[in-house]
Amino acid sequence: MSAGWPLQFPRAARTEWDRTARQLIVDWQLPSFETVPDATRVRYVKSSDEYKRIAMAAGPRAALYRDALCQSTLRVVADLFRADHFGNLASLSSTATSWPATPQPDKTPTTIW
Repeated sequence: MSAGWPLQFPRAARTEWDRTARQLIVDWQLPSFETVPDATRVRYVKSSDEYKRIAMAAGPRAALYRDALCQSTLRVVADLFRADHFGNLASLSSTATSWPATPQPDKTPTTIW
């Protein structure tokens, strides 16, 4: 993984090169749902002298998570093709993908290209 990724994003990836198909297979764990904050803001309550987290609604949080998955995937694809200075890479193929329609906090999707 290249520099510039948020600290809580997974860093491990496994790759395999199919020389005859000129295809790179990447097995990469996608960021978990917990990477998206569960609060929209923090508010100070003067009467109790404490900070209170204001929860983010489930819909907007799920949308932010899906956006993070899409943007992360596009960045990896772009980085891989940009790194192919000799033109060896003909394609990336998604052979198995698990993208949650509704993110589950205890399930982290993975994708294989």
